[in-house]
Amino acid sequence: MTEEHMERKTAKSEPSFKYYKQAKKIIEKRMIFFFHFSLFIILSLMLFMINWINFKQMWWAQWPIVFWAIVIIGHFCDCFVFFDRGTRNPMQREKYHRRTAFYVHLIIYVLSNLVLLFINLHFTPAHCWALYPICGWGVGLFYHFFFVYVFKGWTIKHWKQSRTIKFMKEYYGIDPFNEKKT
Repeated sequence: MTEEHMERKTAKSEPSFKYYKQAKKIIEKRMIFFFHFSLFIILSLMLFMINWINFKQMWWAQWPIVFWAIVIIGHFCDCFVFFDRGTRNPMQREKYHRRTAFYVHLIIYVLSNLVLLFINLHFTPAHCWALYPICGWGVGLFYHFFFVYVFKGWTIKHWKQSRTIKFMKEYYGIDPFNEKKT
């Protein structure tokens, strides 16, 4: 084969290699999900057994299992519902990842706080303590929403990169893009 033929072959196979890498990443995330799901099943059974053997008069095992199930649901959404389907534009891919992360956190927030409200109203209806985590977590979720939908193009990664370049110029006298000492 000639060198020109090899270059053409590499140029044609480059997009398929890109999609192979994306598919590989999705499969790895799904394998991690199935590992976490199997751990969830095994440890849930163990928690119920511990509860049944030691504390038959008070059933507490369902509460950690419910919260862990909510996290597993978020993990499922990340792997099977909101996975990256191979957007070509890197900026669109970054925006997609930010939005899907927000929606996964929103789902976990809503489900967890519904469980907290149920626990609060079922066991201590006189004192509404569930509002504290709802409000505190809600502030964090508001900031997440703010950075996804208001600061649309700005990310922490860009900020860190600009600060790193500034630091390199100030302290080392190096412009990383020109690679010359100033």
